[in-house]
Amino acid sequence: MDVSEPNQSLALPDDARTRDGVATTESAQHDHVKEVTNHARQEEDRGQAARQHGPPREDAEARRGRRRQERLARLMRPWWVEDPALLARELGSLAGAGFTLIHRGLTDGHNLQLGIARKKRRYQLIFEDDYPRGGLVLAQSLGPRRVQGYARHGVLRDRPATLAALRQVDEYLAQPRVQTGGRVLVPTEWRSLPEGAHGTIAFGVASSAQALLPLRLTGVNDALSARLASASGPLAAAFPYSLTGLWASGPALPGLERHTGLFAHVEKTLASAHGLSRSAIRRRLTSEVGALHVPDGYYRSSWHFVGRRPDGRPIVMTTVPLARESLGDRAPDARVLASRHVAIVGCGAVGWAVAVRLARSGVCRFTLYDDDQLYVGNLARLGGFIPDAGALKVATLADQLQTIAPSVTVRGHAFAVGRHVGAAALLEGAPDLLLNLTGEELSTDETNIAALRLGVPAIFAWVSNGVAAARIFRVRPFASACYECVRESGPPVIRSYGRIQPGDVRPWRGSVLDVEAFASTVAQVTVRTLRGDAVSHANPDHLLLDFGGLTPRARRIDIPRDPRCPRCR
Repeated sequence: MDVSEPNQSLALPDDARTRDGVATTESAQHDHVKEVTNHARQEEDRGQAARQHGPPREDAEARRGRRRQERLARLMRPWWVEDPALLARELGSLAGAGFTLIHRGLTDGHNLQLGIARKKRRYQLIFEDDYPRGGLVLAQSLGPRRVQGYARHGVLRDRPATLAALRQVDEYLAQPRVQTGGRVLVPTEWRSLPEGAHGTIAFGVASSAQALLPLRLTGVNDALSARLASASGPLAAAFPYSLTGLWASGPALPGLERHTGLFAHVEKTLASAHGLSRSAIRRRLTSEVGALHVPDGYYRSSWHFVGRRPDGRPIVMTTVPLARESLGDRAPDARVLASRHVAIVGCGAVGWAVAVRLARSGVCRFTLYDDDQLYVGNLARLGGFIPDAGALKVATLADQLQTIAPSVTVRGHAFAVGRHVGAAALLEGAPDLLLNLTGEELSTDETNIAALRLGVPAIFAWVSNGVAAARIFRVRPFASACYECVRESGPPVIRSYGRIQPGDVRPWRGSVLDVEAFASTVAQVTVRTLRGDAVSHANPDHLLLDFGGLTPRARRIDIPRDPRCPRCR
């Protein structure tokens, strides 16, 4: 193949040179060197000017941003980094007091945490973020007993806050551990006592040995002592055992009322008031109760009770205010029923439940009639307990009623109306209403006669075997049919799961669930009668109840009074 010769007009001259792959002439190369030299001189001049006059000035926006970043950095800096001298002083004071630093770190909230020890006891210190500006330091003991103490920086001049908080912890740990146990029921009348007085105090103790009731005290005038005793009197029967103690009136415990500090304060006040040593007070509190009354106006006055177990361990008891009028706040008929007197014949499953409901409704006077004892099998439907087995029903029920409200009084008679005594026994105390729940013919007859003689209403109620049905009827003397009138009229027979013949000693069948529902209906009729409610469709004299569903079905029966009745004519 032929190769053509290059065109002479496109060939480079002999003096041409190449630079960066670009062909140049000698004159073009000289121009380039001159340009580079001038640029280097300009750069050197700018460098000298910068060294003479400093960096170029920032604009206003950049300066503000930089200053904000600097302030934020100072705020985020921990106080022990900002002021290491303060931390060094705190560590120095701890070392001077015999503490050894064993740990330094941060909590989850990034607070400074120090672990220290002295002898066999270990502690933990936690500082607040603003500790140098009056913040708190928390001292806590590490071990089985975790006790805390607080102190604020800069408040105490004689010692650092860390040592003050640790001193609180050591003081609590040095005192014996105080337990809580028992309750003391204090009537509201016991609030008002003279300031600075002291003397002895007598308590009643409940059978459970967990509750006490102040009964009498010395060291005040006779009139005040009698008034306080009368305030506790209505409940005294529920606290049959006795216990003595010492009391004094004094100032309240300053600061936080921890159990440990409260116990030591009561002991100190009793020792000072009675002129005894602390050791003598400690010995007496193993078998007696110490009481401190803090007078602060009638409504704010308070009582504090302490004692010691046989092994010497201190106890702080719980004080329970006891206001007799508080029952009326939850029982709307309490004020009306408080003066009513109800006689109940038959304290079995129905009579027991009705009596308890009446006491909780506000009835304060009861007379009970029943000659039976309480056996273990009765506990399926009665409100007693296994320790009550073998006791008389009237005695056990009387104790229970007297523990329901402060002003309940009960008289119990362990004999059967109709077999042992007649209508004359029911006239005792002139009750406002007679309630017969036995279902026995002789007892019902005598109750009917007593109601007619007293001129007070009587309510008769009983259930059939198996609680299939029940009957309730009320006798309003000489205004409605008496029991004799109802019996002679041939009333409808209530349904029953088998009949129990007279003299049969086998117990009648029936669940406590149905018995309680029936007792509530009987108590409702009794309360409406004591209130004096008029007879109406909602308050009938004669009522039949059919059980079997969740609630009994009621049916009203009208039985007129018999003008030829030998009892009520």
